[in-house]
Amino acid sequence: MGDAIGVRFDDETLDKIDTLSKEESLDRSTIVRKLVQEGYRTHMAQKVLMRYAQGSITLSEAARSSDMTIWEIRDYFVSHGLRSEYGVEDLKNDLLVIEKKKRK
Repeated sequence: MGDAIGVRFDDETLDKIDTLSKEESLDRSTIVRKLVQEGYRTHMAQKVLMRYAQGSITLSEAARSSDMTIWEIRDYFVSHGLRSEYGVEDLKNDLLVIEKKKRK
C-alpha cells in the first residue's frame, strides 16, 4: 500500500467520519483515504480551472494536471461557469501530439 501517516481530527470531524463510515459500511481509514483522494482531485480541478480561465494552459493540460479525462475536466469547468472553447480542431491537434510522443 503506502506509508502510514498520523493525522489528528477534532471531535466534530471524527463524528462526521464515523457517521459516513457507518453509512457506507467502510472502516474509518478507508473513508479518510477516500475523502483525501476526492479532496485532492477537487483541489487540483479548482487550480487548473483558474489557470485555464486565465489562458495559461490548454484543456488537455488541465485534464492531465488534474488526473481527469478531457471530458471530465470540461464538464467540471462547465459546471463551474466556464464554457469550453475546445473543439474538433483542438482534439485533432492533441491527438497529433500524443501520436508524436508515442513514436519517440
